[in-house]
Amino acid sequence: MADTVSDAQTLYSEAIDALRQQREQIADDLKFSDPSDPQQWDDVEKRRRETDPGGMRPCLVFDQCGQYVANVAGQVEQRPPSLHALPVGGGADKKTAEQLDGHFRHIEHASKAQQHYARAATSAARAGVGYLVVRPEYVDRALGYQEPRIGSEGDPMRVILDPYSVELDGSDARFGFILQPISTREYKRRWPKAELVSFGDKENYRARKDDRDNVIVAEYWQMDEEEGNCIIFMGHDGDEVALPEEQFWEAKQRGQVMRILGTYKEKRSAVTWRRLSGAAVLDKSEGKDGKEAAFPSDHIGIIPVYGYVGFADGRMTYCGIPRRARMPQQAYNYHMSEARAYTATAPKAPWVASVRALRGFESLWDRASVESRAYLPYNDLDEEGAISQPQRMAVSADVRNHMQGAEQALRDIQSSLGLYQANLGAPSNETSGVAIESRKQQGEASTAHFQTHLAASVAHVGNICLQMVQRLVDTRRQLRILSIDSQPSTITINPQQQSSVEETPQGLSINPNVGRYDVRVVVGAAYSTQRQQAQQAFTE
Repeated sequence: MADTVSDAQTLYSEAIDALRQQREQIADDLKFSDPSDPQQWDDVEKRRRETDPGGMRPCLVFDQCGQYVANVAGQVEQRPPSLHALPVGGGADKKTAEQLDGHFRHIEHASKAQQHYARAATSAARAGVGYLVVRPEYVDRALGYQEPRIGSEGDPMRVILDPYSVELDGSDARFGFILQPISTREYKRRWPKAELVSFGDKENYRARKDDRDNVIVAEYWQMDEEEGNCIIFMGHDGDEVALPEEQFWEAKQRGQVMRILGTYKEKRSAVTWRRLSGAAVLDKSEGKDGKEAAFPSDHIGIIPVYGYVGFADGRMTYCGIPRRARMPQQAYNYHMSEARAYTATAPKAPWVASVRALRGFESLWDRASVESRAYLPYNDLDEEGAISQPQRMAVSADVRNHMQGAEQALRDIQSSLGLYQANLGAPSNETSGVAIESRKQQGEASTAHFQTHLAASVAHVGNICLQMVQRLVDTRRQLRILSIDSQPSTITINPQQQSSVEETPQGLSINPNVGRYDVRVVVGAAYSTQRQQAQQAFTE
């Protein structure tokens, strides 16, 4: 057990070192795009302006990035992705796939999956990456019944994923961690015999993020490989099917008739899940007998959702909307701060004066633009002769220049993202329906990769859920399903029956372990929205 914790912390430290630059950028982008308090000024520049000898200069923030992040999240909420099963052979049946569709809808409904999809997409738009999480949860602990549940992690800084993963859906990730601060009181309640030692915390996460009395624990997925025999046999529909030896003999014992054609060896994934503190294994993935069991999928349960993606030096790099618009956003804040300062405390333009005229009165003239005084003394004569009177520069030119700079910065923000005000609903020159629709499509094309990346990740979520259903349901039982119009019902699932689907006196019975199924993602409006759209179309 000690070796498990030690090995996990070593792996965690190596991943943190490999991802350090990317994680620093994520942390910076999260502060920059914080909807409650965006920190968009450079710390050095902000400190210089606030300690200016001539008086504190404003550091105002006029966040323009938030509307573009909200636009991406809004597209997901308006057209949420949904999971659908596809029969692809080996005895798979279309009716079984339809019932699996209903169970997927139940899983998404019970998990509040649409909220998690939008949450992950928002995080991808803000920081370049968001995370979905799939875990098995008990729906009846007395009978040992479990079902997959879809969640998400709102803070991407809490997730450490395999730095060598390069697939957009994270399907090649071999390990991952999710850090979770737990109050000391709750920690002692749940694990009374465990030591109060935080896991990792190499980045001083607890001191930086949360000054409460807590302990950091980590959910830890690890993928290993094991070699085993596979048996090739003739399926019900005449296709050749391959199964691991254990699954083949289990099906044989259930009475399925299968003619062996051959055998071969292959390496298979074996995933483990544990919850760790800095000193002990707190929880493990359990089977029905209460003993440690493998995680019921060939993949780890952390699924990334990426924003803008690139590759450099063989590694994936990614960022969100604020990173692309960072420089023009800071320029916009600067110009608007200067313009507002001029108009709020006019006249704000600097004085033009000879050094000789101000000699001895420097402390008064340093604050001439921020303090109202009855008079400002100056030297009009010295040993060198007469000195001209100080003059203030024209105000209007400075204000106009800063307003023009702000307008240019605003255009730079839009061009850096490929999104313009018309794409966000602002009035534009288009008047015909075709032109308006074309403008809308242009705007959606600029952010289409967010939807594409989310769909790829959700498809991977579906594959994990399908594997969990096939492995967690090992006895005849009733599964909840939802129809396309969200009407609840149940379906019998019987892992012992020989065919994929059977008609019984009690109704339809399916066995998803017979045949091969794939998962596709459909992105579109919810059923109620589709009904409204159809009604409008028929009315017209």
